[in-house]
Amino acid sequence: MAAVCVADFKANVGVLYTNQCTELNDKSPELIPLLRSIERVLEAGLREYPSLFGEAKQYCWNAFERLMQCSKEYKYEIPYSLSSAYYAVNECSRVKTAIGKGRLLLRTLANNGSLCDLVKLIKENKSFIYEHYEPGKAVFTNEVQCQIFYSFIADFTRIKFDLNLTHADFLDTTWDIPVYKYKDFVPCSKLGIKVRYIDSYYIVTDFEEGFVEEEKFFELGDVITSMAGTALRGRVVDIQKIFTKECRKLLRFEIVKLATENGSFFRPIVNLIKKGNIPNILGSSERSVSRDKSWDWPAIESLDFSKCYAALSPQVVDTAGLETRFPPFEVRHTLRYIGSVDMGGKSDMVHIPGAIDAVLAENPVAGRYMPVRVRLGELDVAFWPVLPNHEINTAQEEPFLKRAYPTISAVGQEKKATRYFGFIAGNSTCSMATNFTAYVFLALTPAEALQIVKGISNGFKRTNWAM
Repeated sequence: MAAVCVADFKANVGVLYTNQCTELNDKSPELIPLLRSIERVLEAGLREYPSLFGEAKQYCWNAFERLMQCSKEYKYEIPYSLSSAYYAVNECSRVKTAIGKGRLLLRTLANNGSLCDLVKLIKENKSFIYEHYEPGKAVFTNEVQCQIFYSFIADFTRIKFDLNLTHADFLDTTWDIPVYKYKDFVPCSKLGIKVRYIDSYYIVTDFEEGFVEEEKFFELGDVITSMAGTALRGRVVDIQKIFTKECRKLLRFEIVKLATENGSFFRPIVNLIKKGNIPNILGSSERSVSRDKSWDWPAIESLDFSKCYAALSPQVVDTAGLETRFPPFEVRHTLRYIGSVDMGGKSDMVHIPGAIDAVLAENPVAGRYMPVRVRLGELDVAFWPVLPNHEINTAQEEPFLKRAYPTISAVGQEKKATRYFGFIAGNSTCSMATNFTAYVFLALTPAEALQIVKGISNGFKRTNWAM
């Protein structure tokens, strides 16, 4: 058993060397196999301990706890790196089981560069080893295998681990780290979503009538893991009461998405949904994921790379040779910016169709429109270019177009060709503006256009006090 565990560990280390990895983060494919193999080494041959229900299987965390508790008995000192990790994991409410705590411990030690401290402390305390590990089964009772394992662990100092240690809500059931999202709200008296408490997690199960959330931050099946800096797992709280109490204050929400980055469902959340007997969420979310992953523009609207980024400076994107380096379908987007037109003093909704016609007359070829993404914020709407070979949520630090809602006087779709829409914004708040400009866009679908139009309209209503 010892040789097999170490061989598995060495194979994963070999992958690091082959791939020339000098840094590992939560998205690195090498990370989980490596940590899992270390977990196996630490747990191999652990003695089972009697409990009320018979012999209890021991895990990495159980061994570490005993290591911390036996320092006086075996007369060894605990390095600060280990004691601080021990207290940090014990204080973390996101993990509840010995399995989850052990995994968080290994992530913490890897992140702090302290894995070697743990292995060295165990390796050098023979009395501890023979009390807690079975000879012939454990790596630590085999001098050769133990030394091989330690030598590789000691070499980890050259690898930088950049892990988010707060992303621990599902370590009790899996090593996989789901997609976490964050958003700051300045709430009114109602949140607009319905949640259920299932097996210590808060799952979004429905939306109240009239709920509109433009950025799709909340979706059915998502898990709310933290609110206003407080981890929610295992806490029986009334989220709506907290929301009402903190009304008009900035609240940060942290959620785990049901959908992973590749569009599949995160299995632990699926299991929770099934346990709560709410399988209808999976059907509706599956349709949503399918819709969100559609990037197919009509062939006649295929991008012309030599023209569509003309509004950007060469420092942002060098258009030379883009056609040969990236096929158009690698620019994943659902929105394109067509252009703008000076409206003078015209600011009413009635002028939107004319503005769209004027911009289209100047820019008739859809393949030359710039791929963009939109962010409908609390106080403003902003647009970033979507560049070749980038995901839709990848953006420059500064948007190329940003307008505060109080400066926007009108927004609407073209009545016949509803994929086109635009908004008119002034050079100041609407009541004080002396000149207005119309900005025109083309969406992949009419529904996408309508959603953005509604989002801008709602933003204006929400911030009209600023006028």
